[in-house]
Amino acid sequence: MDAAIESLYATEKAARLAEDTACTKAAAGALVDVLAAAGRWAALGEAVTTLAKRRGQMKGVIQEVVRKAAVLADAAPDAAAREALVHVLLSVTEGKIYVEIDRARLTRRLAAAKEAAGDADGAAALLQEVAVETFGAMAKTEKIDYILEQVRLCLDRGDYVRCEEERGGNEGRARQPPSPHPAGREARLAARSAADAAGAAWRGADEATAGEEESARGKRRARGGRERAGEEESYAPTTTTTTPPSLSTPLPPPHPLAPTSSRKKSPRAPSSTAAKRGKPRATSGSRAPSSRRPSPARPPSTRSSSSTMI
Repeated sequence: MDAAIESLYATEKAARLAEDTACTKAAAGALVDVLAAAGRWAALGEAVTTLAKRRGQMKGVIQEVVRKAAVLADAAPDAAAREALVHVLLSVTEGKIYVEIDRARLTRRLAAAKEAAGDADGAAALLQEVAVETFGAMAKTEKIDYILEQVRLCLDRGDYVRCEEERGGNEGRARQPPSPHPAGREARLAARSAADAAGAAWRGADEATAGEEESARGKRRARGGRERAGEEESYAPTTTTTTPPSLSTPLPPPHPLAPTSSRKKSPRAPSSTAAKRGKPRATSGSRAPSSRRPSPARPPSTRSSSSTMI
């Protein structure tokens, strides 16, 4: 048995490192089946925890292991082993949104076990921790049944305020079946009527407050409109109409410094380029004498040539 378990662990590791989801699911599911068939429930809980905490473990493998272990938990020999396995599964699924539905079902199973053992308050407190109305993947019928179970436990423990919060003031929600005991039925009806009255009073107070706030906002809007209208009247521009001058009206004389089209432009002095272009080019025979000073004559060299020396 131990050799088979070690072999399944090795197979699961190799498949997980190879990112083979199907083989990893098969190896993990076979490991859970082998441990459950051998009756080793403590080892089963340890295996579930180990498989869920493996590095790089895939979400589909964790879902497969949790669901298979939850189904096999009913085959536990006693309530203690079953409850221990459920607690292990709850710790594994904590904070994982992809197994939130499985966690809600396990919580309801544990609450039912507590209620059967006589701990109604513990069952109600445990079930109220699940915000099942936020689960988008759960079927609507299952969600409604879950909320009704929460309401029933609240009524059984006398928590009418929490019951009203769970019911949400929805009068169209399905009612709980009548209690088989007359005294319990009367108490439940009285509690329900009290909760309905309290909810109606709260809703009336909320509506009155909302009406007062709406009327105050309307008054502020009207006062702001009047103030804006007064500002527009005070700052309205005065429009003056100007008549164009008649064609027969004589125009004023022009300013003496104003440029006129009849004014002649003053002649400009010719530029140096124009002067150069107009000047005749000097020829080689009539070149002007240079202003440079002649260089002095060099004295004759005293060195004798090589032919003289020879």
